[in-house]
Amino acid sequence: MTQLRVALKAIILVILLTQFAGYLVQNLNALERPSALQPAPVPERDVASNLGDAHCSSLILVSSWTRNNVKIYDGCSGEFIRDLDSQNLIDGPLGILEAPDGDVLIISEKNGRLLKFDRDTLSKGTVVLGDDPATSVIENNFITDPVGAVIDSQGFMYAASYSLNSVVKINTQSWQITEEILPANNGRIKGIDAGMLITNDGHLLLPGYDSDNIIKINLQSKAVSEVVAAGTGGLDAPRTILLKDREITVTAERSNGILVFDYTSGNFKRTLAKVGGPTGMKQDGDTHLLVNNANAVFRVTNDGTAFEKVIKNGAGQLAGGTFVYRLQKRNE
Repeated sequence: MTQLRVALKAIILVILLTQFAGYLVQNLNALERPSALQPAPVPERDVASNLGDAHCSSLILVSSWTRNNVKIYDGCSGEFIRDLDSQNLIDGPLGILEAPDGDVLIISEKNGRLLKFDRDTLSKGTVVLGDDPATSVIENNFITDPVGAVIDSQGFMYAASYSLNSVVKINTQSWQITEEILPANNGRIKGIDAGMLITNDGHLLLPGYDSDNIIKINLQSKAVSEVVAAGTGGLDAPRTILLKDREITVTAERSNGILVFDYTSGNFKRTLAKVGGPTGMKQDGDTHLLVNNANAVFRVTNDGTAFEKVIKNGAGQLAGGTFVYRLQKRNE
């Protein structure tokens, strides 16, 4: 019996040694070749902070309505970098703004879309509202002919329709329309344009491209009143509004100038600068305005005494420029 136990132990030992040798060979071979589970190297990303001059902290985005794209330029030299959209999502771009998470939002008028582009790549676009070509259904969840939008301090968006002359409120977490702020065909304004704004006292200011006036809406009561009457001071085709020190500064495309009005009385005060067909405008630092027309972008002092062309005529095939936006790079 003792000899049998010894023989069994010897057999078990041989089996264990054989298994261990096989395990050792298998793992040595694995060291000689890459594992199938090992992740592939991550490619270098084309992030927004790497676009343009590395020493420049911003980019300039210009909606090119005629080209159905948004042009990206270096924020310092004005050199063209590339188009924003490579997916054919944009058709008639107008308003540009930033979402609460920092991504870039584009209002696409002709196909009725609100588009969102990842800020870090400025390449990948998704349809937030409007018909999404990636789905088999036709989404009907946005307004007709959207032109512009603004976001308040609570994160709610207000978007306007050019053809319906209406404004809706949008929850930017669910991306759903929650209520109508200004009903369609209200008789107070015609042809709302992209350059709307929210005042510190809770009013939404809207330019009427076809009605040649400016109105305001109390966002709490929804009461509507006229701020600048039609044609005051030669106002013709207002497109973008800024408000500072109780003065309204307006780009008036068919007036070929930037006009200034008193916010309280609505009276015309002065022509800030003569610019051929100005459309978009943003405050650019404390002392300047960034203004575009169909083919170029200008930087104008707040008092209009000096201005320079920062993006040359037709750079990057810019045509039909409708809006301008300086985007600060996000450093990784």
